[in-house]
Amino acid sequence: MGFVKGDRICEIIKLLTKDTEFKDLNKKFFVVATDLKNKRLVVFEEGKVYEAVRASISIPGVFIPVYKDDMVLVDGGVLERVPSKILKNYGVDYVIGVDVGFNLNTSNCKSIFHVLYESIDLMEKELFELKKQDADKLIRVDIDDVDPIGFEHAEETIEKGRQAAMKEIEGLLKQLDSIAASK
Repeated sequence: MGFVKGDRICEIIKLLTKDTEFKDLNKKFFVVATDLKNKRLVVFEEGKVYEAVRASISIPGVFIPVYKDDMVLVDGGVLERVPSKILKNYGVDYVIGVDVGFNLNTSNCKSIFHVLYESIDLMEKELFELKKQDADKLIRVDIDDVDPIGFEHAEETIEKGRQAAMKEIEGLLKQLDSIAASK
């Protein structure tokens, strides 16, 4: 079902989220996963945060899916690479989406993990381009030079995301001021 069982990553997520439940969070938070059995997107907004996140990061073929209730859960990006529409459906006025897909320009197929990841990323990218994106602002993070299965690059990848956001912050603030002024 996958090469990585995911128990250790689940424990790390549990530790990082302090075993918190959605209802105990200060802000509304949604986690999206894809249910392979029932062929649908699942939005988590209750229960344990770490369980939802573990389901959401289950890259097909790499991580063993999460079995919950009558579902077989994998990465939400299979159906919604940037799930902005979900937030719009919940009444959010302004959605800032962040595309953290790799958008690889060159292939780095050194292992079966790379082949799986790059295949899925390419499919997600094509689906992303075909679907109407509902984000009011979409930030794309340039992580083409990061190994998609190199978990040791987390800090570097987070920094690239931070830099991409900082490049957009001034324009975003102006847009939000303009929207606030018009209301």
